[in-house]
Amino acid sequence: MNPTPDDGPLEQLRSRIASKTSIIVCGAGVSMLATGRRDLSWIEVIKSGQRYADQHGLGTGPRWSEQVTQLIEMGVESDDMDSLLFAAEKVQKALLGGNANAFSHWVGALFQDLKASDKGVYEALQALRLPILTTNYDTLIESSLGWVPVAQTNPALFQAILSANSPTMVGHLHGVWSEPQSLVLGSSDYARVSSDSGTGALHRAAGVNSSLIYIGFGSGLGDPNFDAVRRWSMAKIGPNFHTHYRLCRDSEVKALRELHSDGSVVPVAYGSDFGDLVPFLQGLAPGGAKDIEVSLTTASEVAYSTLLTRAHEDSVLLASLLANPLGDRVLMPPVMMRVPQQVYSSADPAARAEHRCDAAVESSQLGTTILVGGELSGVSSALTFMLLGGSHRAGSV
Repeated sequence: MNPTPDDGPLEQLRSRIASKTSIIVCGAGVSMLATGRRDLSWIEVIKSGQRYADQHGLGTGPRWSEQVTQLIEMGVESDDMDSLLFAAEKVQKALLGGNANAFSHWVGALFQDLKASDKGVYEALQALRLPILTTNYDTLIESSLGWVPVAQTNPALFQAILSANSPTMVGHLHGVWSEPQSLVLGSSDYARVSSDSGTGALHRAAGVNSSLIYIGFGSGLGDPNFDAVRRWSMAKIGPNFHTHYRLCRDSEVKALRELHSDGSVVPVAYGSDFGDLVPFLQGLAPGGAKDIEVSLTTASEVAYSTLLTRAHEDSVLLASLLANPLGDRVLMPPVMMRVPQQVYSSADPAARAEHRCDAAVESSQLGTTILVGGELSGVSSALTFMLLGGSHRAGSV
């Protein structure tokens, strides 16, 4: 079902979701809703870095902290994103220049133990069955749903996220805390966003009849994460190529219509309060607000994303994994035996052939298969291989 010019913004949005021609882009507001914390906005993250630099004597001059504070205040009071980005740049340089580990320690201290106190918003997003990208550095979505984070520095995996019918990976447009070198923080980082491999993947997806659904972004220019993505999409895609949607509160609609007066981004109100977002998202899910059905397809998707991530980490056949269906042509089946290694090694050649198992055949059989192996023997990889094969071949797991 495709949207028509006569449909209102909400109906157009529903049509885009139902036809799977949309991509979700989450901002800091989603993380704040899930945790109840107000210190996860981009500006508060910069202030956190400033405090860390002060506490560890990493400032680059006697008035360094005062200058950063002035830049932040100027940026907030005047909606001046350049001042905010300059402040972020000064913080980033201080942390990177202080010592080899200061930046990584600060990022880890800020995000490593962060947990969602309410997973409702993530479960509602999952029910939409759309690719999910985020400008957030945290991994709250992944820890809540059991998904895998992918930084924008992995363009092939980004493309896999965008092409999946039901994703089990989250694309981080501006980096992920567990990979500090991937973070987009200061003005020099944001200058690279337009040519970054991750946003290049977003460009390709948006260029194939996809609308972006922005969720959890602050109003006005005070949210440079949104403005950077928006300015990039305007430059790369054009103002009228697709209609994109920005979810907001009732009180923000008028201001956002003025901000997006070119019509490229349409504000859609979800209610009067932040707490109205989850019920609104549940109502957008195809078929209404239902529990997510755990199916064989889900098992296959988990296997696919796990194998793909491992292949990327090991730098093995990544291009082939993305270009071809997973299977015997690309993935080497695990070596499996019906007897212990000692028995297999002492057997004659004819007996060895009988002791060997065909993983593809075993995964196609109904019933229960028990995998046994020592530490680092490949049990997890074998299990994932069989899960994938069982999902596709047997119709049951």
